[in-house]
Amino acid sequence: MGANIAEGFGRYHFADKVKFYYQARGSLKEVQNFIFLARDLGYINTEKGEEIFKEIRSCEMLVNGLIRSANNQK
Repeated sequence: MGANIAEGFGRYHFADKVKFYYQARGSLKEVQNFIFLARDLGYINTEKGEEIFKEIRSCEMLVNGLIRSANNQK
């Protein structure tokens, strides 16, 4: 996720920026899937999973803000 944001930030065209920010948001969903899997397989407990899901939601809100900001700069 962080690498996608960094790459998007380095782009000069707003469409390129937004593309990488969307990829970062997709990466968060991938991580969320891995957390579900880890919880279902017993590697982490439900409480830890919920803690991580809250962090993911927080990150997703920040990425959505980046997307809105880049779209507003067009």
